[in-house]
Order: sequence, then structure tokens, then C-alpha cells
Amino acid sequence: GRQDLIRDVLRPFQPPDREIPENPELQPGTSAEGAQADGTTASNTYLVIHGHRRMIQETVDRHRNNLASLCGTRRSQVKFRGYKKGKSILVHFSIPRENTAVLRHMADHSDPRLVYMGVKTLQIDAEPPIEVTRRSQVKFRGYKKGKSILVHFSIPRENTA
Repeated sequence: GRQDLIRDVLRPFQPPDREIPENPELQPGTSAEGAQADGTTASNTYLVIHGHRRMIQETVDRHRNNLASLCGTRRSQVKFRGYKKGKSILVHFSIPRENTAVLRHMADHSDPRLVYMGVKTLQIDAEPPIEVTRRSQVKFRGYKKGKSILVHFSIPRENTA
């Protein structure tokens, strides 16, 4: 086959195999604070992420992009520092200190964007971890056709008062 087509077209579509090595010594709240290249101070942010068995570069990039978007900062200011495997994966990022208040507020209120990312807990520096819970929402249970349509939803009891 033509080597230029293989190099330019087919290779970019091959599945990613760039697994990142784990840092088994990673512990939340133990890393020292640091200044970034532009002089801003960075907070150590730890996320416990559910649903991943390994960490590849594409997964790191996706979480980095999501965090930058949620914090309202540039992607270049969110730095990946490492991860540790367990039942879930503990991931360490450095985020500018002025942008962590937004993340803290989102975690306190279990923002659906964090839930969608798979975040179970969030910890900023040595603060206590904040659990991000998946709130039970209104659930569609089905419908029945007839002369009119009967729609069945379930609503959590605390939301019915």
C-alpha cells in the first residue's frame, strides 16, 4: 500500500494505547503548593473518578479540558500531576487558586457536569474532601397509549412537598 496514506490517514484513527504510568505514592493533601510559570499560585486538586480502569492520554486530556472549561481558565493553566489506581482512580491536577472557588461550589451542590465527568469526590489542597453525589432526578418510567397518553414518572419524596 501507499505509505503516505498509511502515515497520514490511517494512523490517526488507530485506537489509543498511550497508557500513563501510575504514581502509587500519591496521597491527597500532601503535595506542596507551587507557583506556575506565569507567577500565579496553584492549588492541588484531587478528583476521585469512577468508571476508569486505566488512564490514557486521551482521558487525561478530556478531564483537563473539562476542568479548564468548568473553572473558566485556559487549558494550559490546568496541569496533570499524576494518578493512583484503587476501586476508582485518584487524579491530581494543579489549578490556579483563584479558579478553585468555582469548583468547590460546584462540588458542594453536586453539579451535574461533575457527575457526568464521573467525579465522586473533590479535594482542594488539604481541605476535607467534598462528596459529589448523583442526585436522584425525576425518572421517566414509561407511558401507555389509549384515547389519551398516560405518562408515568417517579419523583423522589423530598421533592414532592
